[in-house]
Amino acid sequence: MKSKDCSSNEGTQQTSNSNITKGNESVSKYQYYLFTIYTDKLKDNWLQTLKDFGYACSCAISPCHDVDTKPHYHIIIAYKAKQDESYAQNLCKMLLKSDAYFNNEIVENVRNIFCMYRYLTHSDTPYKVQDNEKDIVSMNGFSMHNFALNETIEYINSNKEIINNYKQLVDFLIGIYKLDLLEFVVKHPSLFDKYLTSPRNNTASNQSVIEYIRYKNIYDYQQLVDNLISDNKNELLNIVSNNPTFFELYLNSKNQKLIDSRITNSTPQKAETKRFKFWFS
Repeated sequence: MKSKDCSSNEGTQQTSNSNITKGNESVSKYQYYLFTIYTDKLKDNWLQTLKDFGYACSCAISPCHDVDTKPHYHIIIAYKAKQDESYAQNLCKMLLKSDAYFNNEIVENVRNIFCMYRYLTHSDTPYKVQDNEKDIVSMNGFSMHNFALNETIEYINSNKEIINNYKQLVDFLIGIYKLDLLEFVVKHPSLFDKYLTSPRNNTASNQSVIEYIRYKNIYDYQQLVDNLISDNKNELLNIVSNNPTFFELYLNSKNQKLIDSRITNSTPQKAETKRFKFWFS
């Protein structure tokens, strides 16, 4: 299987892959994959098949690329947990009219999801038709906002000895040339300043609430509280009550732009050619 890394400047994503051993065989696991599939090879119900996987498998689908090329879609698959390559290949086969259409070139592991998301509209490929980001179809909670937030928090938690405030976080991201995350952090300084100044023993607890927010697709602080009460999530409610400012900032950052999931049954359409704007702008 090929590995998709469309950025030569940035390092590979910190949590994108791992290697495990089964007997004498090494098996690679990845969280993100890219499918490239011609439209005439897809089943009629391929969108519903993807939707049925739910939160465990979110995805983003490019506009149909059909200018000077055979019509096809690029589909980013984002698993909640890392999966081995055969798992992703089997999912791809479920979308095809026949297994005979499958080959290993269709499925690629993704090293940099931020770069790959831009690839859905050819943003970094100026000689190709530039599609509109608004015509990317997201399903099952696919959220670039959450990917950026979670990866940044992982960097913070893995480097506690050198990241203790907002300036140190910015300097760290500059030092490792993570420009996608850097721009995200600069867009949300209050969020990360609050996170870094909150007690570190709350980190795991805060993350459990964030997972609940993602699962429930919550956008408002009062909505969060009401849902926790309705679901009898008393432990999570206590965490939120003890740190309301952090969760208000987090939810406000989600609402700065409609960048979270759009669950739809409609077929993606060809977008008009416009200048691409980054997902975190």
